[in-house]
Amino acid sequence: NASDRFINALEGESDPEKKRKTIGRLFIEVFEEEAKKLGGAEFLAQGTLYPDVIESVSFTGGPSVTIKSHHNVGGLPARMNMQLVEPLRE
Repeated sequence: NASDRFINALEGESDPEKKRKTIGRLFIEVFEEEAKKLGGAEFLAQGTLYPDVIESVSFTGGPSVTIKSHHNVGGLPARMNMQLVEPLRE
């Protein structure tokens, strides 16, 4: 199940940034699998908040200004062919 996948992937990892990236990757994988089972999913609604964006995005391109990544910042992989809805982002 999805819980086991997340726990197994995070087992032994102590770096918080690597954990966040793993969670983000698995979130998309699990979401894709579940959306495919249901069929007809056209949208992904997320509760992205503006502070998530500020912490995740390096406006100058340097890693030192990125506080931490968030799994819900950065958009969706193009292969998902879904519209991302983030009513709280700004």
